[in-house]
Amino acid sequence: MTALKVIRHGRHFTIAIRAEDTTVVVAAFGLPIGWEMTDIDKSIRTALPENWERIVFDLSKTDFADSSLLGLIRRYWQEAAVPGPDGRSRDVCILALPGTKMHEKLKLTRIDRRIRVVESLDAAEIHGGAGEFGQD
Repeated sequence: MTALKVIRHGRHFTIAIRAEDTTVVVAAFGLPIGWEMTDIDKSIRTALPENWERIVFDLSKTDFADSSLLGLIRRYWQEAAVPGPDGRSRDVCILALPGTKMHEKLKLTRIDRRIRVVESLDAAEIHGGAGEFGQD
């Protein structure tokens, strides 16, 4: 996979993306909260390849996500469930480490019952780690 590219940097958080072929990792760092999430969807969509087949929202570097971030992920999941012109649906999953506050929040909100939650990029069938900015 290629290096993470920062697509949005706020006062309390950063959103970065990396793509290889049809797989995309969207990583959140810090505290992505309400008002700073404005236009995040537009930033992600601008950076996405048109032919994406899988998006992994990597929340392993944050312990917090409010309804704006979780709602954004849910919208991508809903969109991915609709089969494309080739009849195939796409995959959206969330990377959250077991035992973390984020993992617990996904359980408490029952998001894990709809959207697949994985504990590593390998579990999402992606090879290579999320890394840090500018690293592979």
